[in-house]
Amino acid sequence: MSKSNVKVFTSKQLNKQRQENCFLDSLITDFYRYKKNDDFIDYFGKDDQYMEPNSVKMLEIYHIHILDESSRAYKRQQAEISKGRTVEQHTLKCDINNSRHDKALVYTRGSANPNYYFLIHFFTSDAHGGARDPNIMEYLKEHASTIKNEY
Repeated sequence: MSKSNVKVFTSKQLNKQRQENCFLDSLITDFYRYKKNDDFIDYFGKDDQYMEPNSVKMLEIYHIHILDESSRAYKRQQAEISKGRTVEQHTLKCDINNSRHDKALVYTRGSANPNYYFLIHFFTSDAHGGARDPNIMEYLKEHASTIKNEY
């Protein structure tokens, strides 16, 4: 089901990353399709809210596991699809034992309009390590509170 008023905004830092990483343009476009039309994006894994620390939980900051084509989760999903079966997206997680495959797209939603999404950060590796870093979580909180106040 399409949502007509979905908008996606990106942080300055993410826009800067786009200049060096052409994958981000596709990722942002696919995120928009995923939220607007509930499209299946084959490299999107679990889409979940950060639950710690509590201040981050209150700001409703989310992350989508981005599956690397060489990761176990992506290969399992593709094998199931080739057999005509589906794998529930919420079961697909990054391989935290291989920091190179541990990627995530971090975002929040607008307060007044929950169909406004603000992409804050893209972890290109060690996303779970980043989520345990208080300085990174503070950075995410600052950006999320700005967008929540604006939208």
